[in-house]
Amino acid sequence: MKLQYPLLLIFIISCIGQALAEDQPLERGIKGEIEDVILTGADDWHEAIAATPLAIWSEDNKTVRLPLLILPQEVQAGERNGWVEESDLQRYGAPALLSAFRSANISAITIHGSGEKVKDLAESAHKDGLKVYITAGLEVPRSVEKKASEELSKLPEAIDVMLAEAGLDLPQSSESGIDKSLLQVANPDIGGNATLYCPVNQGAKDNLYDHIEMLIDNYKVDGVVLYNFGFQDENYCYCNFCKEKFYQDTGTDLSKVNANSYNRERWKEWKQDQVMEIVDYARNITSDLGPVSLGVALDNPFDRAQGYNFARMSQVADFMLISPLSAQEVGEVCLLSEKPVYVRLSDDYLAYILSTQNVEGAVRYMEDLKRFGASGLVFEYDVVHTPVWAELEPPSQAANWLLKQIGGESLAIGNVSWEYDKKLQANNSYDLAEKISRRWKSSPGAVIVGQNYSAALIAAPIASYLNWPILYVGETLPAETKAALERLGSRDAVLAEPISAAVKENLSLMNITWQEGSERLLIEEMKRRGESPDMVVYANSRDLSLLLPQSDPLVKRAFVEDLLVRTELSPSQVPAEEVGQIVRLNITLTNTGEETMHGVRLLDVFPMGRFIKWPRADMGQFNITDPYSGQPSDAVNSFLNGTLLRWSINRLDPGSSASLNADVELLYPMDSGWEERLDRGATAAYEGFSYNHTLKNLDDPPAINLTYPVWIYSGRTNISWELDQEAAYTAINLYSPDRGSGRLEITDIEPDKLYDVQVQMLTPGRWTFNIEAGDGAVRKTKNYTVDVLSNTQALNITAFSHTKVPRLSLLAPAAAAARRAALIDVARDPQQIDPSKEEEKLNQKVEEMEISPRYLMVVGDTGSMPFIPTGLIQKVDEIMEYEIFRDYQLSLDDQNYSNVAVGRIMALSVYDASQLLARTLAYDQLNGSWKNNALVISSPPLSFPQSPIAISIRDYLLDAGLVVKDLRYEEATYQQAVSQMNNGQNIVTFNNHGSEDQWGLSDWSMMDSTLTAGHVKELVLAPQTTTSDACVTANLKGYYLNVTGTRMYIPLKLEDSIALSFIRAGAVNYIGESSLSWIFLSEDFIKRFYQSLVYENATVGEASLDADNLYRLKFQGAENIKAISEYDEPLPEWDESISEMLNQTAYMDVMLGDPSFRPYMPQSPALPYSINTTPSNISRDNASVLETAITPEKESATDWIYWIETASSGGSISMRLRRS
Repeated sequence: MKLQYPLLLIFIISCIGQALAEDQPLERGIKGEIEDVILTGADDWHEAIAATPLAIWSEDNKTVRLPLLILPQEVQAGERNGWVEESDLQRYGAPALLSAFRSANISAITIHGSGEKVKDLAESAHKDGLKVYITAGLEVPRSVEKKASEELSKLPEAIDVMLAEAGLDLPQSSESGIDKSLLQVANPDIGGNATLYCPVNQGAKDNLYDHIEMLIDNYKVDGVVLYNFGFQDENYCYCNFCKEKFYQDTGTDLSKVNANSYNRERWKEWKQDQVMEIVDYARNITSDLGPVSLGVALDNPFDRAQGYNFARMSQVADFMLISPLSAQEVGEVCLLSEKPVYVRLSDDYLAYILSTQNVEGAVRYMEDLKRFGASGLVFEYDVVHTPVWAELEPPSQAANWLLKQIGGESLAIGNVSWEYDKKLQANNSYDLAEKISRRWKSSPGAVIVGQNYSAALIAAPIASYLNWPILYVGETLPAETKAALERLGSRDAVLAEPISAAVKENLSLMNITWQEGSERLLIEEMKRRGESPDMVVYANSRDLSLLLPQSDPLVKRAFVEDLLVRTELSPSQVPAEEVGQIVRLNITLTNTGEETMHGVRLLDVFPMGRFIKWPRADMGQFNITDPYSGQPSDAVNSFLNGTLLRWSINRLDPGSSASLNADVELLYPMDSGWEERLDRGATAAYEGFSYNHTLKNLDDPPAINLTYPVWIYSGRTNISWELDQEAAYTAINLYSPDRGSGRLEITDIEPDKLYDVQVQMLTPGRWTFNIEAGDGAVRKTKNYTVDVLSNTQALNITAFSHTKVPRLSLLAPAAAAARRAALIDVARDPQQIDPSKEEEKLNQKVEEMEISPRYLMVVGDTGSMPFIPTGLIQKVDEIMEYEIFRDYQLSLDDQNYSNVAVGRIMALSVYDASQLLARTLAYDQLNGSWKNNALVISSPPLSFPQSPIAISIRDYLLDAGLVVKDLRYEEATYQQAVSQMNNGQNIVTFNNHGSEDQWGLSDWSMMDSTLTAGHVKELVLAPQTTTSDACVTANLKGYYLNVTGTRMYIPLKLEDSIALSFIRAGAVNYIGESSLSWIFLSEDFIKRFYQSLVYENATVGEASLDADNLYRLKFQGAENIKAISEYDEPLPEWDESISEMLNQTAYMDVMLGDPSFRPYMPQSPALPYSINTTPSNISRDNASVLETAITPEKESATDWIYWIETASSGGSISMRLRRS
């Protein structure tokens, strides 16, 4: 029994020891020899994750940060050429096109177009060292003007923009420039409209040959590409020239080519001979006049319906261009030709055919083409706006600048296109991690990661904080990982769950103690060392791929007595910001009764922008028309007026069903989160079906005995009335729910006559009408309404968010490790994200962590991490409007002030974002004269109200000891701005007009009066802080057009963003307005930003936060402010109240970059005022009173002090000051 006491004592001591051990922080690892720069790729997340603790780790009370850059791999795609449509040239201009192509090492361009702009582009391309080819063919001339129809010529500008966005403003055939005698003629039994001239007609061929000679002589081309120079399709050409020539060559009448297979084969061969004559003749011209190269561009090289024989033509031409096929099929094509074969890629093919919104799949496809024999690729310009383009570009000039500044020895991990000193070669991720771990001398532990990327994101900052390596496992413990653990002497492991039971058992057998890794573990480790994260990094691990998911179909059923109407919509969700999305609609009518139904009919109205294509029904008849004109539906009238579907079935037996299928094209894009109607609800009926509705009868002069229904089902109804006195006419004025209007006037007037009018009310909703009569003077009744219903529910289509810039989340672990931040992963597919709900979860998570961060860094694009709508709308005019969006925020206090600064890491690619983060983290070790420079650009025209803000900011920066160049008025030119920034600046601020893609510079210069996104991409900037006080320069969303009740989203192409262009060029941040800025009202934001930055030693995030909170303060103070019209002094004609403008300003500024960053200031000037707060001897209501004295030290102090003054009967000023 006595032995129990010693054992009990030992047990107690053991428990105490274990408790003390649990309170002790985990021991950190020790690094060995490491290179100075770590380079990694983006195609395998294992590389970037394992490289994070290698490059960034904690040591005692400091964080060691080696530059960690994610760089593009070298895509082996052969020769790279570009393809430019004339419409691209019209829209973007030559400089933007050439800049984009140069960035991806394009060596030649093919231009499909003609005219002076094409000639100028050819000259500019030659100056840039590019070869230039121009197409020549038999296409009907196309006008650069918009569609020349009377209907479109009357459209307001906004509808014109909407049509352009929908692709319905393409250049159209110009009747004045067409020689109809040269046109191809369709098979008369089939018919069709010709878009090509006849390749047999000598006049058409002569025109083609003359054009080729002109291109060689006047355009100085390096080659001519024959394109669209054959027969239109298998039904062409039946013109008299072809009839005569075919008979001469074959002895067969052209009308009999389809009589048998022999004639059809002769017809195909004859067409190939005619086309080959053109190729041969063109070859002679290019050889004699140039010599220049001859190329031939085809669609499907296996299709000979147009007379193209690929094998024969490739023997004559110097090179061949074909449309995309599978890599294996391209290989077969290449075997037919000894000449180079290039594959022409468009964004449509990448997005829809190949489904390579998955970037990795696109790169693999391009490299497979080269491997199967293609000489290279021809990229249409629209590919520039896809994420694939970033994979084709070498490391940016900004990344090159950084690497040269840092110098030292580099280590490459993975496939990167950059010179390196050493490279880790590995067979798999286990082997890779083991080799990386050899850079540690020893480590008491390791972080074990499975194949879960989300878990890996959370684990990497833990590994960096503990200075432990990351090792990978599968279902079992790999030999490589086991060897690393043994070599390191590891006793502990942190597991990034899920980890298999087999791995855990293997670790236990190695006497390794393991625990689960989570955000909580990192925070607890920091607490044990007396630390706490002052930043949260917020990312979404589901941004690795851009592959759009398949949405679930939507099925609705409704009974119209015994008739079952079933509608199915697939998909019910479409990707946001994409035009031309197709949804498949199925309508099935089933007779569930016991009697045969006769005269079954269904009517469905589709709103503006819904185009029904390829309808097909297994029973009955249908027609698709314009609901207003009754004309057959096409893309344009569907866009403007919507579509009416009528379907009728004579007989439907009991138990029988009939189905109608159609594809519905959405002619305009929607913003993410939008839910809009696909249709307005179908109305079905049959003979014998009836319903009761209420009729109203009343007198309202000039109408008496006015009778109309209160409601009806979609269709026709009667409205009748009599007149109270004689009149020359009477009329009914009708207004539809979608703002359409119509009028029926009756002049056959008789005493006591009942005017009974049948009115067609097809669109469900509330219709309005009134009755009018006149005989010199016009009299009208009041407006009356008829509710038009459908007897089936309307179908809704939803737009979901999707990733636009993939793999940005790869940067989150490095950002969190460098800032000792807690990393929170959304881990949700973008199409499932509701940003407001995610923000609630974020705040809840931070509260559960029991931390009080000062900063929130969002890592992700506007697709994977969507902005949050504020509900604030800014109307530019009657049609155009912006919605103000804001970034994620951590909790506001009771007075709606925020205490957490927010910034977002986003760029045009993961590579741009990586160099942004690397420049930010390396900023303190970078030196140069640029750190002492600042640039202020401001150039309001003299006719415009002059703002003093830019001058104030200049003075602030001078107080900070910076050398400030002030570009104003005639000096604020493109040349000056570019020159100053290329020479290196620490801070650049802009104050003038702007837009999403440009800064407005001096109007004095008359030329180059803007700095565009394209210009900025050409620059190589120092790691400058960039701020802009100009409208929408930081808008990354787009804007809305609202026409006749239809709201259309016009998304911003990210490549056009001037904010993201500054990031590409090397800026470490960009701070500016995402919406319209109010002159005089909004400008205090940027002033307060620089006051805080210069005089209060604030970071860029804190300075931006102070400016936001200033406007929250101002908004509170403007609750009872007078209306603008009540002021005596002249003010701008604002449409918004001052209170609303202040409210908008509090949310409109966006920060791209690290909110905890602070640019270098040579001096820290004192504030121009002092604050002294002391307790007062006075007490009131059992509460202490504080007295605060604000004492100006300089005259400029009045620029700093803001308070809200309210009336006080006690004789003292009552102020609401923002709490510091």
